[in-house]
Formats: sequence, structure tokens, C-alpha cells
Amino acid sequence: MRHAILVLAAITMIGAGCAPAPASVARFGVAYSPRGYPSSATDADVRAFFKSVPDLGGIVAFHTNWRDSRDTAGEIPKVTQFAHAAEKEFDIVPAVGFGWTVGDAPDLTSASEPKNNTWTNAETRRKYREMATSYAKTYKPRFMFLGNETNGYRMRATKGEWAAWVSEFKETYDAIKAVSPNTLVFTTFQLERMKGLGRNNGWKNAAQWQALDDFKGITDAIGFTSYPYFEYDAPGDIPADYYTEITKRWQGPVVFTEIGWLAKNSGPYRGNEADQASFVNRFFELTKGLDVRYAVWLFLHDLDKAPTAFDGIGLRAKDGTSRAAEGAWSDVVRKEGR
Repeated sequence: MRHAILVLAAITMIGAGCAPAPASVARFGVAYSPRGYPSSATDADVRAFFKSVPDLGGIVAFHTNWRDSRDTAGEIPKVTQFAHAAEKEFDIVPAVGFGWTVGDAPDLTSASEPKNNTWTNAETRRKYREMATSYAKTYKPRFMFLGNETNGYRMRATKGEWAAWVSEFKETYDAIKAVSPNTLVFTTFQLERMKGLGRNNGWKNAAQWQALDDFKGITDAIGFTSYPYFEYDAPGDIPADYYTEITKRWQGPVVFTEIGWLAKNSGPYRGNEADQASFVNRFFELTKGLDVRYAVWLFLHDLDKAPTAFDGIGLRAKDGTSRAAEGAWSDVVRKEGR
């Protein structure tokens, strides 16, 4: 799910260092989540987090809004400076995503069209494209995604508004590839909602695979967030074709921008540390038939103030205590030689 990225004052502490690791090492990782995040992380927490990342696969996911404010629309969000400074010092691989919704609600109004909160907004289209192109030209990122869990937006948008997003993605994709042809560019969907699942969180929508069809031929990959505990109470309940079902509708690279399982019960969601560790192995077992370019566990540490759906999802507890799932994740990284 979309999560805000804290741009710490500690950005100034990060200086030049090693060059990024070769592309072959960047396959697994975690979302940005030092101990104390988001409200009480210290500089030491941040540095300790980045030093842990190589053992977890090397990728750090930074998922942010496409603009820091409406007044700065068109400019590159500040979190990217932090991400790429960390890349230089700590030899991590940033995987940056530029969302444009909060939940399913879009953030697309502009000064010239303050009431048009859709992708038919001409000023927003232009400024989004300018931002994304400037970012790609400046940083030449390895990975970059546009729009987070966009099938949620599709549920509330008109056909014309959704078509406008698809056309904006295509135009922005072309602009990015013109300045950074080696960047893997894609958009993301929420997999459980895509499948029409979500018993534990009350979702009752029909399957939405048609949304994926709209991006065939205009993207390098398809991305998903995936939390099977939205539907199932234990990893062993996940069907054998849970992830390979994707291949019936998409033949190409797949990215999992967020995955995870809870280490404790939280609201309607079932979890414990044994099941969390079991899910790590279950996930890689069920996705071995896919061309997975990278997979990111949602958080290394539990958040200071986590919403119910993600309370206890960290590979470590809030105090930094490692859970069995961290060891399972690191074992996968070592076995894959990443």
C-alpha cells in the first residue's frame, strides 16, 4: 500500500561513496523503514538501516507522491535527492515510485483547473510528464514506476478518465525512455483487489484483470503489491496458482513493489512470527515461474504508528529485534547469489 517517505534532515549527512552495484545484484529489498520511522528515527537509525540493506538484497523502495505540494508540481520531489545520496554512500539501489493517489482518491488538481481532479487535467498531465522526465534524465534510475495500485482509481474513475491515465502513462513512458532508455518503467496494481479477493478487509469488487490489458505494449513490466492475508489466514492456504495466474494475462517482467505478512494478529488479519517466516518461502516458491525483476518486503522495522492492516509486518520489531522472517529473507538472497 502507498506509504509516505520521510525526508529527514539527515539528508545532509550522506556524502559521496561507492558506485552502485551491478544490475545483477538488485533483485530483492525492503521499503525505506529505519527504526523509529516515521516519527522518531535518528541519524544513527537511518545509517543502521542502510547498512542492513545489502544483506536483504540491496534495493530500497522509496514510494512518494508525484509532487511535494501543488505549488511545486512539475519539480522532482525532494525524497529523490535523499534516495540517490544514499545510493552513493551505502551502495543501495533506489526503486522510486511516483504515486498520484491517496488511497483511491486522486491528487490531480492544478492552478489552472482547480476542480478537475482527473487525468483530463491538461496542466497536471504536462507537469507530471515534466517531473518524471527530469527525474529520469537527472538520475538515470534502474527502476521507476508511475502510479501506485492504480486499479483502485479505476474503480472510481469514468472510462474516459481511466483512458486519460493510460494515455498519460504512454506519453510519459516515451519521454522517460528518450532520456534514460535503460530504466525499467512500469505501473502497479494491487493484486488481491485485481483478483477480486479481500475477504478479511471487506473488499467485494469483481476481478479487475482488464486494467492490465490496457498497458500491454506500452510498459516494460507490470508491478503488483500483494498481501495475501487480506484473504487468507495462513500462508499454507494460498493456492498454488496464486501468482502464476498473472502469466495467463501478462507475458513479461513482473515486479512486486510491496509484499508481506503480519507477525501478529491485527484487527481482522491473522498473523504470527512463524507464519510470517513461512510466507517468505511460500512467496518465492509460488513465483519461481515468473520473470520477477525485483521484490520488496514492505518494511524492515515495524512502523511507529502502523495502520491496522500493516501493524506487525516488519522483518524486525519496533525495538530492532529480528524476527525469523528476516533470516528467511536473507537466506533467499544468499541462495540466489544476490
